[in-house]
Amino acid sequence: MKNDINVDEIHELSFVDKWFLTQHKELVDAEQYLMARSLSHLTKDGFREVKKHEFEANTPHMYSSYDSECESAPTKRKKVLILGGGPNHYDTSDCLDFEPSTEEDVLNVIELERPDGIIVQFGGQTPLKLVLPIQQGRFNAILKELNIEQPKGGIAKSEADALAIAAAIDKYLSDAVEIDVDALADSHNNVVIGGVMEHIEQAGVHSGDSACILPSQTISSSCLTTIRSWTKKLAKSLNVCGLMNCQYTITVDVEVFLLEANPCASRMVPFVSKAIGHALAQYAALFMSGKSLNEILFT
Repeated sequence: MKNDINVDEIHELSFVDKWFLTQHKELVDAEQYLMARSLSHLTKDGFREVKKHEFEANTPHMYSSYDSECESAPTKRKKVLILGGGPNHYDTSDCLDFEPSTEEDVLNVIELERPDGIIVQFGGQTPLKLVLPIQQGRFNAILKELNIEQPKGGIAKSEADALAIAAAIDKYLSDAVEIDVDALADSHNNVVIGGVMEHIEQAGVHSGDSACILPSQTISSSCLTTIRSWTKKLAKSLNVCGLMNCQYTITVDVEVFLLEANPCASRMVPFVSKAIGHALAQYAALFMSGKSLNEILFT
């Protein structure tokens, strides 16, 4: 760019998206602008004046404090509180609160804002734990009722339990393929699969550190049928409304096992949404407000 090569030409040579190249071009232009000028005329007063100026924002950014005055002015419009990974860019939401995801802090915001609903699906595990206690034993029982296979394991509450469980596990799932599934369910118990992704790295590598492909390339049609069937059965049994993520593994013996399931948005949702051309997070919010799969024509 410093050699007067334009964004279009760099894009043709590198295939880097023009959006990113444009951002770099702005940085290069800013650097050249500053390099062409002297800083000798700047004064301390000038620096102070610049540092105290702010830009106008329509969205208030709030944090709580133990004071007698509350500067927040909640809107009386219908509104929904999104915990965790909601819109955190200024002017995307009506109000942005910077608070820890603890019961006390969340309840303080709820008491002030009085939202019509609360969405906990977009913030990962932490908001989910505020709503319901984790009942691993009950989940295992549900899988057994639905005839969904899971790897050998157990729940240990003591050292003796852990040693007994370890002695009962005679093998690990080595050289297995891991599968991520993002599904959507409406309040009428209708379920649709958003995407089935195949991990590049073998099972055991954390999904956040593993690349994936959509659609899957090496998974047999019979395994895909099993995965889709189990995902839908589980979503209906758990009465999921919105998003659900399931992680499976397929062994070298072509056995399918469910590793875990979470009734929330996974880190893959933006990727899946862009790949299939459907805004899954938006659909999930619509389902939680009462819309159905048929109404948004996504089946």
